[in-house]
Amino acid sequence: MVVQDEDGHSYPVCIIIIAYERNALLDECFQMFVENNPESVGKTVAIMIDKDLKEDDMLSKNFPKARILYCVWHVLKSFKKNFSKKSEAFRLLQRMSYSMTLEEYNKHLIEFEKIASCDGLKYFKDNWECCLENGSNIIELD
Repeated sequence: MVVQDEDGHSYPVCIIIIAYERNALLDECFQMFVENNPESVGKTVAIMIDKDLKEDDMLSKNFPKARILYCVWHVLKSFKKNFSKKSEAFRLLQRMSYSMTLEEYNKHLIEFEKIASCDGLKYFKDNWECCLENGSNIIELD
């Protein structure tokens, strides 16, 4: 785990080495971190992951106030496997991933839904809509 301070500097705070990502094992690792760093629970604003649903569930359980964000690099890597990088659909998914406001995200989502193939739309709805709905990667700064 890496934390980032208010100046944007990152510091490693925990390294977890496991052979298998099983829910019980992940949960135990995160619980140990929380037990040894109880102040981290209330101070953690956001957590960025690569869209591993096991991590998502365990982190949400152990850091209930933190917002789960998905690494844009990993999101786009997945999109590249399913959409041509030169396609309009990929371009819109990319714009959705980089949206700074919910309004901007929704604008690109509406455009994507109009032009995506049936398979592309199904892929998005099955794999990403639940994660990116409500612009989950968007943190609007005060």
